[in-house]
Amino acid sequence: MDFIWLVLFIISGFTILWGMIGYPLSIILVGKCLRDASIKKNYSYEPTVTLGLC
Repeated sequence: MDFIWLVLFIISGFTILWGMIGYPLSIILVGKCLRDASIKKNYSYEPTVTLGLC
């Protein structure tokens, strides 16, 4: 039973550390890797809209 509590404690601690430190660092690293990728914008695009009237 003590082993289960230890595992839950470790998983909880990892989850908190990942949310506070790991996730922001991973976003920064991915952003640096994908910095050269540019998005092509099409300003002539006009979306269509459909109104459903009852």
